Amino acid sequence: MKLKRCQIFVWSLLLCLGGNFGCVTGSSNAKSSIPFQMEVSLQKPLPQVYALFIRITNPGPTIREVESLDLPWKHFAIQEALTITRLDAQRSLVEQGGPLINYGGSQSIPLQPGESIEGKWILNPYSPTLLQDVAAFGVNIHWRCFLPDIQVTCPQGSGGSFIIPKGDPGLPDLIAIDQDICEQSRQAIRITQVNAKREHLSVLTDLATIKDHKNRMKLLQQIKLFVEKCKPRWTSSWQVSFFNKAGLAGVQSDPQNKVYFEKGIWQAAHIGEYVAETRRFVYFPWDEKRNNEEYLSLFQASN
Repeated sequence: MKLKRCQIFVWSLLLCLGGNFGCVTGSSNAKSSIPFQMEVSLQKPLPQVYALFIRITNPGPTIREVESLDLPWKHFAIQEALTITRLDAQRSLVEQGGPLINYGGSQSIPLQPGESIEGKWILNPYSPTLLQDVAAFGVNIHWRCFLPDIQVTCPQGSGGSFIIPKGDPGLPDLIAIDQDICEQSRQAIRITQVNAKREHLSVLTDLATIKDHKNRMKLLQQIKLFVEKCKPRWTSSWQVSFFNKAGLAGVQSDPQNKVYFEKGIWQAAHIGEYVAETRRFVYFPWDEKRNNEEYLSLFQASN
């Protein structure tokens, strides 16, 4: 895909230089001289689970695109930017290089000026002996401000380090959540299922809401606020499935959906899907005649 875009750009440039076509070679998708901003922090989302939380922000004045598979939490090259050492006398290296995950095809993600995309890199599967090393020695996690396919700059300069002290109990980060307000929001939005492991929500709605742009955006903004206030450990990877039939929720592989799926009931009721990371809304995912996809960013620039 990148090679194809490069070839198109080169041919366009040659035409503009060699003829009187009056064309413009610059665009919001052209490579900008302004690097993306990258912020990295160490978090403990669950007991004895350590993760690097990463935010990529477009600081430029125009819309710019990133490829989803170039994002640091999906790119195997993050291994080149991470070094984990024990806090022993030798500062010996911790075993690194856990299993890689196949994320499928890549998608272009437009980021508006000031808009960010977030993700996390769970360190435990990447360093299988991490917990033992923390218990026995403590560890130093050093990261470089580097991505192979995205030009970035970081507040810490060339990189930074996080220390996990010896014997750290791995207690999860404390985040204040008003459960009563969250339950009221869940009922108001008609969220029928929350899958924390998948960062996935199921919502009961109707066709009129899905078809009307204003109402659709209002509902998505309400869901986004719910995630921010009630699921603050989730990143840009959250996803929503919309159903117009009560009693259906989740994904097709859930055991309770097997019978409904075999009869086609689940597919007929699944009228929409929103993926926060790629900013895509998919209409009627299972209906070949009505299936369609739309870019919908929920980003709201501050005044």
